[in-house]
Amino acid sequence: MELNGNQIVLDDALAKQAHTWGHRLKGYMEGNQLVIVPAGEMLDARYPLISRYQDVLNGEPVISGTRVTVRAIVEYDRLYQDPERTLRAMPHLTQVQVADALNYYSHHRDEIDAYIAANARAYDEGANGQ
Repeated sequence: MELNGNQIVLDDALAKQAHTWGHRLKGYMEGNQLVIVPAGEMLDARYPLISRYQDVLNGEPVISGTRVTVRAIVEYDRLYQDPERTLRAMPHLTQVQVADALNYYSHHRDEIDAYIAANARAYDEGANGQ
């Protein structure tokens, strides 16, 4: 990877990998590292790390480039009541990602609560052998 003016040019191996993600990518800075993930569908410009991918978890909002749902972060937060404990439970996530998910929830509570309720119903049905 190299910097060419204001563009980042990927080497062939990285370009091939990125091509498998689709044509839209997004990047963000995590400390001094550039993180590039599949873009997905941006749901709210205030929360750039939250996306929807129609082929991932039926389009449920996730942390961009992952299969971690906003619902899961909210449920961990309710369980632990401490973002640091949530980060310890999900060490592959960053503080910025968890904060973006929780902030997304604060403005989209009805949507995420509906996913939480649907997940609980599916669990109960499975536990009861239905």
